[in-house]
Amino acid sequence: MRDQEKRQRKPAIGYTRTSSAANVGPDKDSVTRQRKAIQAYANRAGYRIVEWFDDPAIGGSDTIDTRPGFMGALELIATNGVRTIIVETANRFARDLIVQETGWKRLNAEGVALIAADSPISSWTILRLRC
Repeated sequence: MRDQEKRQRKPAIGYTRTSSAANVGPDKDSVTRQRKAIQAYANRAGYRIVEWFDDPAIGGSDTIDTRPGFMGALELIATNGVRTIIVETANRFARDLIVQETGWKRLNAEGVALIAADSPISSWTILRLRC
């Protein structure tokens, strides 16, 4: 891909979360798998990952305010104008429906799109319909 094509892509942040410390480390594939899926989606959909944020050993029911990696992403968004966060799957954002909904509402209020790479169009629409 040429440099000009890369610059024309929409900027996005890639976010990964692993539930337990057992899934963290150089010999584990969780973060690698998530990043590959996010990057593949970004390439297909015309996004450019400008920064990666990870939350290792963070439970899926932990609110976004308690996640250092996710809060770092929001801090960067406040200063750089990126308006999209891409996760591998909706459950990498949160496993708890209340946490998903309140997190999504906060992002939406701040004008930030949250995209699940495995279901980019319907993930959050379905979430909203279930509530």
